[in-house]
Amino acid sequence: MAEAAAWVGYTAYRMNQTHPTPSSQRTDPRPTGRAWPLLAALSWLTSTVLALPVLTSCADGSSNLPLVINEVHATPPEWVEILNLSDRPLALRDVQLTGSDANGRPDDDRAQLPDIPILPGEHFVIALGKPDADSELHQDRECGIEGVSECAFAAMRVRADEGETVHLFEHARHIDEFVYAPRGATLDQTQCRLPDGTGDPRACEPTAAAVNQGAATP
Repeated sequence: MAEAAAWVGYTAYRMNQTHPTPSSQRTDPRPTGRAWPLLAALSWLTSTVLALPVLTSCADGSSNLPLVINEVHATPPEWVEILNLSDRPLALRDVQLTGSDANGRPDDDRAQLPDIPILPGEHFVIALGKPDADSELHQDRECGIEGVSECAFAAMRVRADEGETVHLFEHARHIDEFVYAPRGATLDQTQCRLPDGTGDPRACEPTAAAVNQGAATP
C-alpha cells in the first residue's frame, strides 16, 4: 500500500510539472483551470490504487503495454521518443530500450528506463550515446536536447547510414519496434510516426517531447 500511495503522489507531481497551474490561479484555493484535470486524475488513481502499476502481456510473448517508439533522431544530439497511447499513467520500471544487429535482431544490451510513470499522451525522450547511462531521470542540462526538460539515458546509438530497428521491451516481452530507414532523413531531420503515434515512419522535423510534424516540402 505504501508503494501504491507513493505512485499516486509521484504521478500527481509529474502531472503538475507537465501541466502547471498558472501563477494567477495559485492564490485561489478553489480548483480552477488546469487544476480540474489534475484532481480528476488523482480521483481516478485513488480509486484504482491497488491495481497500479499495471503491466499486462499477451500469451505469445509480446506485450500489449500501449507504448510506441514515436520518433528517432539519429544525428547529434541523438535521441528516441516514446509515447503513451493510453488514457492512464503507465509504469516504465520494467521497460527497456535497445537497438539491433545487422539482421534486425534485438541486442541483448538493453537500457532500463527510469522507475517513473509516463502520463497519458506524454512524449518521453531517451538521450542516446550516453556511456554513463543509468536508469535515473535526468534534467534538461544533462539531456542537452532542445525542448526537453527531463529524459532517460541509453548508451546505444542508431546507425543513420545503414539503418536500424529500435526495439522496446517489457522484460522479455516485445512492446514495439521502429524501423529507421537508411539515410531516410537529413542531418537536421528525424524519422517519426505520422499521424503522431500511429502512422508509418517518415522524415520529420525534430519535435522532441511534442507532437510529431512532417518535414517541410522543399
